[in-house]
Amino acid sequence: MILEALNESDTLPSQVQMIDSTISRVYHQVAGAKGGTPKEGFGHSKGGFTTKIHLITNVYGLLPVKAEISPGQWSDYIGYCLLQDKDLPDPKVSIADKVYDANAIRQEIGDKGGIAIIPG
Repeated sequence: MILEALNESDTLPSQVQMIDSTISRVYHQVAGAKGGTPKEGFGHSKGGFTTKIHLITNVYGLLPVKAEISPGQWSDYIGYCLLQDKDLPDPKVSIADKVYDANAIRQEIGDKGGIAIIPG
């Protein structure tokens, strides 16, 4: 499915972006700056005190395009919204895993002239 979409889109590797996130455990000693923990990107989830790193990379996964940090309990949908930036080039192909399977995300990618490769 991914290779078919890439072939049909006539894109260069630089026009393909991948998006994903990962959760990291954070120790409570690092929290405490003025403004509270959500501002710092710390939150509570099943894993305890956590933070989530949201990242867009190029097709090879080696060149970060943009990164954001949020509290660990925030959804990947919110992380996707954080990563959207008017200054970023619009990719012809966006690859993401199934947690990004939302009509609004697919619509936004399509409105920018791209193809969303997101399993349902």
